[in-house]
Amino acid sequence: MSWKTVKHGENVPVFIVDTLYYSFTQQNIKKQLDIDFTFKRLLKLNEVLYFDTDEYNQFIALFALKLSTTKLNKCYLKYDTLLKKLNNKLKNLLRGNIKTKSTIVLDKLFIEIMDDYKDLLFYCFVLYIHSEQLTNDLVIQLKNHLKKNKEDLTYAYVACIYKNVPSYQEKQKKELLAIALDLSKDARLMKQITKKSEQFIEQIKKFRKIYAKIKTHLQQYSWINTDIGKYGTYDISEVVKQLKLLVVDNPNAQLISLKEGSLKNKNEYNTLIKNLKSSKNILKIIKNAEEFEDKKNSALMQLLQLQYSLKIFLEEIGARHELTFNELISLTYREIIGLIKLNLLNKDILRNRENEYAIIVEENKLKVLTAYNVQKLKESLTNEDFVF
Repeated sequence: MSWKTVKHGENVPVFIVDTLYYSFTQQNIKKQLDIDFTFKRLLKLNEVLYFDTDEYNQFIALFALKLSTTKLNKCYLKYDTLLKKLNNKLKNLLRGNIKTKSTIVLDKLFIEIMDDYKDLLFYCFVLYIHSEQLTNDLVIQLKNHLKKNKEDLTYAYVACIYKNVPSYQEKQKKELLAIALDLSKDARLMKQITKKSEQFIEQIKKFRKIYAKIKTHLQQYSWINTDIGKYGTYDISEVVKQLKLLVVDNPNAQLISLKEGSLKNKNEYNTLIKNLKSSKNILKIIKNAEEFEDKKNSALMQLLQLQYSLKIFLEEIGARHELTFNELISLTYREIIGLIKLNLLNKDILRNRENEYAIIVEENKLKVLTAYNVQKLKESLTNEDFVF
């Protein structure tokens, strides 16, 4: 028996693990993918979510067998439609004054949103698995094409192909560097650069063009530091902090370097495609991988925007029930429902989860372990129990 993680280094709170588990039921997998399967074992330990390796491999085998490109495209469309629906619902809610809504209304909305949100996380998982599958297929085909002793070259080819699909992170960095370049050209502002961020912000406000660009940038990327279970801030203080670092490191040279790097990769990519033109099967897989990576980037951007709005909503739900946001996401979905419907919550649960906790699902039962039980679990596991 061993454990495998799909994604490394991601802090997954109790609430998200439980919501995911809710979506991994046999009934839901059958409904969404027409696959008779259920995940009976999950583990959240040291900030990472793990699957039972045998179960995961069984699921991947069924996934590859049952799901055609047409079905996967339909799955993506469902995900995209649901994502837009939830984003619009939350944005419309937050455009008004959420604090004027009654607790009864917000609690009802929470249950409605979570019903869709668990399906959304399930689709996200499916899309991630499909992306991983496309990459693995590409690696296998390239290895066969390149023959022996070309392991390093195989992965260099794969990296080159995926670099060819621009991400929202690259766009955000370029836009921030462009603002830093404008700032570096203004001698009056540069004299203020060593001031504390709060004082520097007040100075920037006097320079309308640059300040307007910063505000536009914030409107576009307020969600950029958000992830599932991890909600960072990206406000004017964070932007100014980054700008102060960028302006002293020659933003124009950085922009030129990014442009040259992009051009170099494009040329390498074109050469690669030219060298592979004799293998139509590989070219087809590359095209599918690129199209899907582009979809995945777009979907991830929308998901982060949703997470950003969801955090604001959950903060208000928590406040209505005398909990902080971090306390709320330290509860299971069932515990939150119990709090909402019956006002039942043992505060000792929260105190026990303040420091370290683990989550284990065995035989369709989810348990949150704390203190001594976490240590006991760790002692029962060795490095050989984990597949990386």
